[in-house]
Amino acid sequence: MLCGTALQTAILLLVIWRTDWEAEAALAKERISSWSGECRHVVKQKQQQQQQQGETGIDSDLKDKEALALRV
Repeated sequence: MLCGTALQTAILLLVIWRTDWEAEAALAKERISSWSGECRHVVKQKQQQQQQQGETGIDSDLKDKEALALRV
């Protein structure tokens, strides 16, 4: 029984170590955006605007949400 637990732990650690977490986070963000009704091009436009303006934080997110709410 102890060997089985050790084997499961070793396999779990191997899976965690080999996973590309940045790619997983990008996929999750894309899926969340699609469920919230935003299109991919809208998300990419927001990301480009934030990079160009250097805005990060709550204020820019609130502006984006207000803009989306006005369009609906």
